[in-house]
Amino acid sequence: MPSPTTVSLKFVYPAAKYHQDSRTVTIYKQDPEMEEPSEVYRFEHPSSGMAIGMTAFSKKNTNTGEWDRIGHIEWTSPLSGAISLGGNEMTIKDYRKVINKTSTSRRFKYRGTEYKWKCSDHIKNNLYCVDAHDTVWAKWYHDKSVMKVTYNTEELLERFIVTVLLNVWFLQKEAW
Repeated sequence: MPSPTTVSLKFVYPAAKYHQDSRTVTIYKQDPEMEEPSEVYRFEHPSSGMAIGMTAFSKKNTNTGEWDRIGHIEWTSPLSGAISLGGNEMTIKDYRKVINKTSTSRRFKYRGTEYKWKCSDHIKNNLYCVDAHDTVWAKWYHDKSVMKVTYNTEELLERFIVTVLLNVWFLQKEAW
């Protein structure tokens, strides 16, 4: 397995007067060695005002500069649907498993390892993601719309991005 890499990702949402749906976002990689952040992912949801529909997500191909579609979320209601990513299809519920009704964490599995997003004790809407050994893999800073994430495969990075997008959406809907 490759050694872990840590990156900082800035989520940039369209101006509210044009699009008020947080499922549409462009994600930039912030690299201290680069003058400007580079676009790496896009999530696009129709601006129809409907809670259902499809959120498509793409990754920028660094070789061609083109956007490659890597998956989508087919929303059947504001809080449920199916996610297609990496050739797999799972429900939103599978990406946000709850152990009990009072749980403040949301779990997902990737290649046999369980990860869980937890709400920060200190700052509302900040999140962090740990594995079974309490190793922190990702942190979401809501006030800055930034995720700092450690990953060892692109597929794992994409799961962190999709799950933080879902969790932020659910927090906005007050449906944690």
